[in-house]
Parts: sequence; C-alpha cells; structure tokens
Amino acid sequence: MIQQKIIKHYMNPLHIYCRMRDMGIAKGTAMFLCRIYECCFFKGFLTGSLAVLRREEERQRPYEIDRHSLDTLAAILLIVLLSILDAFFTLDLVSHGAVELNPVMAYYLDHGPLVFFVVKYLLTCASILLILLIKDIHFIKTKVQTNTLFVLLIIPLALVVQWELHLISFVNK
Repeated sequence: MIQQKIIKHYMNPLHIYCRMRDMGIAKGTAMFLCRIYECCFFKGFLTGSLAVLRREEERQRPYEIDRHSLDTLAAILLIVLLSILDAFFTLDLVSHGAVELNPVMAYYLDHGPLVFFVVKYLLTCASILLILLIKDIHFIKTKVQTNTLFVLLIIPLALVVQWELHLISFVNK
C-alpha cells in the first residue's frame, strides 16, 4: 500500500510538470505534455479504485473493473521507459547518420525531434490503454490475459533498445 502511494506521488501530473520545469522545458510544452499524460495514463489507471460492484443491477450487466495489480503497473512503466529510451536512442543514431526505417515514425521525425518524441509516446500510451480496455482477448480459442500481452510487448522493445545500444557503441568508437 505504501509503495502504491509513493508511485502515485511521483507519477502525479503536477509532480511530473515540476520536474519538467526543473529540467528547463518551457512552461507551455511542459503543461501540454502533462495534460496528455494525465488524460492518457494517470486518470483511470493510477487513480482507479473500483474493486467490487455493489449494486445488484451493476452485477447483471457487462462491466470492466478498473483496478490493476502492481505487476501490471510495473509492466506498463517498463514499456513506457523502453519506448522513451528507444526514442532518445533513435534520435541519437539519426543525428549520427542513421535512417529511421519505420515509415510512420520517419514521417514524424521529419517534422522535428519533439514531434517524433510526442507521437511515439502517445502511440505507446494509446496501445497500453487499448490493451487495458480489452482486458482479455480470445485468440485461437485461447483466452490471453493482458499481462501476457504486456510481456509480449516488453520483449521486442527490450531487444530494440539493446540493438540501439549496440549501434551506439559502434558510433562512439
């Protein structure tokens, strides 16, 4: 319980806004990014609290419960961290002459590094929200839980970051 309160404190949009300002990010940009973060990630995920349906009529209709485990939170934070690392490493490699092979991200990279970073972050958050909303997926007559999907996202993201670190080590030689 204490860990969850600490995580909620440090993941609070106001706290993140203050840290962005401390890093020298402009007020308007920090405000814009924190509003997106609040809408896409903070509300409904970190502040969700519905654990039990209390009314009989609520139990009779389909519903979604918005409380998630700390394991799910850890997986989501790892996915977001890996995505952010991927964005920074991609920007570093592109500045040294590499080419972005993903045509969608290459399009946004042409519009500038901030646009590239924001779009990458928003696409990552949208994917996470979509998986959280679906809850369970039936795939080839098998029920797949969201935690399994998060693990399936973490593995390729970690491999991409590892590959980028390998490339960066060659660039810096």
